[in-house]
Amino acid sequence: MQTSSYSHAFLVGSLNGRMKPSQLEADPQWGEAQKIPFDGMAGYANLCSIYYKGHVDAMLQAEGQDRPRFLSCVSHYVHRVAADAQQVPLSTVSVRDGNTVVQHLDGYQLRICAIHLYFFPLDTILFALEIDDTGSELNDLTMGHFLLANWCWEGGMCFHDNTRNALSNVLSPLVPYLKDELLKNLIGGGNKMKLFQVIQLETSAVADDTLYELATSSRIGSVNGDTWLTPSEQYYQKIIDNNIVSAFNSWKGLALMDSFTVLGTHNGIRPEAWTNLYFPLIYLRAVFEKTFCFSRNNAYREDRAKSNLASEIALMEKYYFYDNISYNFLPNMLYQAMAKGLGIKEEREELSKQVKEKEDTNNSLIMAAISVFAIFSVAFDFYSLMKAWIAPDDSDLPMFALGVSALSFLGTITVVLYLTSLRRR
Repeated sequence: MQTSSYSHAFLVGSLNGRMKPSQLEADPQWGEAQKIPFDGMAGYANLCSIYYKGHVDAMLQAEGQDRPRFLSCVSHYVHRVAADAQQVPLSTVSVRDGNTVVQHLDGYQLRICAIHLYFFPLDTILFALEIDDTGSELNDLTMGHFLLANWCWEGGMCFHDNTRNALSNVLSPLVPYLKDELLKNLIGGGNKMKLFQVIQLETSAVADDTLYELATSSRIGSVNGDTWLTPSEQYYQKIIDNNIVSAFNSWKGLALMDSFTVLGTHNGIRPEAWTNLYFPLIYLRAVFEKTFCFSRNNAYREDRAKSNLASEIALMEKYYFYDNISYNFLPNMLYQAMAKGLGIKEEREELSKQVKEKEDTNNSLIMAAISVFAIFSVAFDFYSLMKAWIAPDDSDLPMFALGVSALSFLGTITVVLYLTSLRRR
């Protein structure tokens, strides 16, 4: 069985809860939790020599920054898990044909290293579980990542009690801030976590089929096998042709909706660059943009939209929605691949349709107001004409005036009700 010589991953999701940075700082449960200033100005200056300053300011907090007010909330908190608590056994229990089946992933070496919390503008909080599963057998690794990403707390296949208890102990600092204070409610704004994984194998070349299987958390051998997870030739080739990103022979990346996977050879993949730079500076940015778009589109479809979407989009366009983030080619290439995999372009087009529809509605309301004034103007002109014809001696026409006013009022109400019905559709 093939095992990984290096495997490190982040499972990322939108936190299903509310909190402020000040709450973390005052919470004794977090203990060693700390805000990361990214090595002060020396590290900050170095980052700004690689990435555009505006991009760095939108992703990280550093000492001595001068940031726009919109970005003042951006910060990162981390809770390091104690070494003696990191090891978590991964087992599942499910019911098949009326029998309880327990599956132990004995070849999976799971360590939960840290819990990360990332605060972004517009009331967005992302969390990340940082794990290391170096030395794991690849089939157990893909199954482990599938279970964790889908957060199989309960249902048809769920974590066994020993796994659940271990996870509850490790993740207890998050519990007070979750919905109903339950870990099963960890994920908000979707049904699973995004997976950022960096894996190295003792091989001289990256195999596309292995990269696909790791990226989709499929059983190794599925691509060339005959299982229910075996992809069609057309789908597999489309993914390989359109979603792979690579700049050097030592690694390939595959950007999908649910994951970004880097598979490297024995020549080395510089793990610290992927975990300390590309994940927090590039992948998290793409996930934040996806989370923003998804939440606003979802609220619109469920008739819950309340915020000023045009204003929010304008701010996002200024501080996040742009492709070139670095003076160097590789960060730009990685971001564009990740954004493509997450389908951010399509989500943004949906938001644009919302704004256009709202503008059309507002224009209709303006035209309605003009129409109301026109009704009264025409009614008054008609009244004056009739008065000059019927009562040239300047006597009043109270009944006629009352009738005209009633018709004008009825016309106004009809227009307003019609436009209101359109707005609610």
